[in-house]
Amino acid sequence: VYVTTRKDAENIAAELAAQLRSSSSSSSSSSSSSSSSSSFGGSASAGGISKDGSYEVGYYHAGMSIAAREKAHRDFKTGRVKIICATTAFGMGIDKPDIRRVVHWGPPKTIEEYYQQIGRAGRDGLAAECFLLYKSSGFSKFKDDFYLRDLKSDEQKRRRVRAVDAFRDLVENETACRRQGILHHFGEVASWGDRCGTCDNCVRCSAAGGQGKRDFTDEALCMLCAAQAFGRMAPSKSKLLPEAAKLSRTRLTTPAQKRACTKDFFEALLGKLCRAGFFCRKLVKSTNGDYNRSWEGFELTQ
Repeated sequence: VYVTTRKDAENIAAELAAQLRSSSSSSSSSSSSSSSSSSFGGSASAGGISKDGSYEVGYYHAGMSIAAREKAHRDFKTGRVKIICATTAFGMGIDKPDIRRVVHWGPPKTIEEYYQQIGRAGRDGLAAECFLLYKSSGFSKFKDDFYLRDLKSDEQKRRRVRAVDAFRDLVENETACRRQGILHHFGEVASWGDRCGTCDNCVRCSAAGGQGKRDFTDEALCMLCAAQAFGRMAPSKSKLLPEAAKLSRTRLTTPAQKRACTKDFFEALLGKLCRAGFFCRKLVKSTNGDYNRSWEGFELTQ
């Protein structure tokens, strides 16, 4: 499990250990086997070990001592620890062939980082899964000065922002083949055509009989008109989405359309409109005394 902060590495490891312990205890109470052979006890510790369970949970980050990091690395590579929550400090030298699942708790910055990290799954040639759990703020934070401070020139910063947006577009696209999108980013052509048949988008499209498209012109117009109401401002999502929902109640004609236009719906639609070029994302900064604040605004393109 890849995480973005040291605190997340420890907290998520402890939460996973608790959930697995609870699941193991439930299985134990309903089976005839003895509790000592199937129970899951203990919690994730500094050494990265959750004891007495079939699935042990560890964590790894740069804030640990060298000895603790070496132990966590060794325990995972030898199979003693089955699950590990780690920051990118977990290193480039992990060559464990039988990793069956890679989970990202929050997005990495770029497609290149993501591709490198998911490449650790299924190196033995057997099936493996990759999951990315994210919020929109997980991408926008990478545009803040805190994450750009190590880049020297403005052009380097602009390239990083474009790379963040490119990865975000890949992730938020709920129709196109994800594997094809990754290959296209690296200038390669997919050998299987438009659909790989294994990513979530391709599986969903196949389940729908290949008919994955709908006409959302009326709903998109609500979003565009909502943005126009703010004039030259680049409204944040928290301001733009309620305005779009408000307009939908008067501009849309059918009850089914109105019921479907929830905040979550308009949030997904906003991402599609950004990818289609109707909106551009803009980092808005505000200074109030010693307090600096930044947020992501959405600006209509010309």
